[in-house]
Amino acid sequence: MSSLVDLPFAVHPRIETERLVLREITESDAEALFAVCSDDEWLRLWGAPVHKTVADTRKMIVNLKRAHQEGSQLRWGISVRGAEHHLIGAAGFFRFLPYHYRAEITYEQARTSSGKGYMTEALRAIVGFGFEQLDLHTIEAGIDPGHGPSLRVAERIGFKREGYLRENYFFQGKFYDTILCTMFSPKPAQRPYNK
Repeated sequence: MSSLVDLPFAVHPRIETERLVLREITESDAEALFAVCSDDEWLRLWGAPVHKTVADTRKMIVNLKRAHQEGSQLRWGISVRGAEHHLIGAAGFFRFLPYHYRAEITYEQARTSSGKGYMTEALRAIVGFGFEQLDLHTIEAGIDPGHGPSLRVAERIGFKREGYLRENYFFQGKFYDTILCTMFSPKPAQRPYNK
């Protein structure tokens, strides 16, 4: 972790699990990702404006690519094996704090793919990548208290509730609370002091 978590990778890392392929999000994914990011009712606790047009999603894809090139984010598109051209969601790391070997995780998926354990499977793989390949010590997730399914997924893979942050973020004219969840690397806590 000599630079900002040694990002970007020359080639975006690809992760395969039993049922999923996690890969780089590209311009050709705009329509499928728009279906995920435009569901106002499903993403009401997303913490960002839902997408109104495919152009919003294209802009997000451009921003994700730039953030990867700058080393500030690493996000994967989630697809089911055999249908890798069609994304059912996205997940990854943002807000890296390299000096502290810490990053925050974010995730979203299509309502039509929920309840099948896909996000649990994807996040297990991403968390493993974070600890093994990025040498992270801590991964955190900030979850809206009203978003029970998201909290259950995080706890299912090993995140623990650490705190409750009142009025932690402001979105569309209102302050929202956050449940802070963390997960720690199984490696020893010692790291090089070279940041």
